[in-house]
Amino acid sequence: MLGTIRPARDDPAAPGPFDRLRPRVLVALAAALFSTTGSVFAARNQGWTDEPGLVGLLLLLVAPAALVLLLPRRPALATTAAVAATLAFLLLRFPWGPVFIGPVAVLVGVMLSGPVRRARLVAWSGAALLAGAGRPSPCWSHRTPSSTSGTTRRRGSRTGVRPDRASTGRAGPTTAPGS
Repeated sequence: MLGTIRPARDDPAAPGPFDRLRPRVLVALAAALFSTTGSVFAARNQGWTDEPGLVGLLLLLVAPAALVLLLPRRPALATTAAVAATLAFLLLRFPWGPVFIGPVAVLVGVMLSGPVRRARLVAWSGAALLAGAGRPSPCWSHRTPSSTSGTTRRRGSRTGVRPDRASTGRAGPTTAPGS
């Protein structure tokens, strides 16, 4: 209608697009479908991991469930649950597929629902958690810097002794220092 003024987004009474159930359900279904099938296909190309089992698939479905069930009333809890489930998924060494789709959908949902000031605070906090959680750490890889410094490890070898020093039993240099 001409002449009608829509309420501003800063108005606390103005509903956002994700305050209604239908958009949240559609985005949650898309995120769940894409993240689960993408992670199963990603596992086939990553030799260091297996396909996500029941635990992995349930962890991937936490974010879409939080988007539908927790977002309207508890956006901070929805954000925390989505980021924590994604971090648990990565720490359990499941494949690096499209696992960040769910938490990103929750963060977008937080931005598009409720009052703007609260939404910005919760979304930026969740984005900071997600960025910190998604950062690869040396302890996540199977070769840490401490296990590769100065030693040769063979598959199945439990000692860090270099092969040329294994027969003498000495770990130090063969010549005296200063000579």
